[in-house]
Amino acid sequence: YIPDKSQFTPEQSIIAEEELKSITGFLKSSSFSERSIQIFLMRYGLDDGSLELKTLEKVGQHFSISRERVRQITNRTLFKLRKLGLGADKSWLEKLNYK
Repeated sequence: YIPDKSQFTPEQSIIAEEELKSITGFLKSSSFSERSIQIFLMRYGLDDGSLELKTLEKVGQHFSISRERVRQITNRTLFKLRKLGLGADKSWLEKLNYK
């Protein structure tokens, strides 16, 4: 038996779900604009539950902004999340994207 490292164990799934709840809870109670929150959630597939990483181009087209602006917003959000100890790295996002 060779474990599939691209999949979460049951324990990791619970931890990832709790971290996602923390992150979305933080975003909604933060000083971020509603638009910034939606851009971040869409970029990482948290808006529709697909958990599929959307391209900067696709998100930018949806919100009528440039790819660079999408990148700036998502990076600023990740920076603030890391500062608070949430999403200290993006490994949980990477694993969710390969679900």
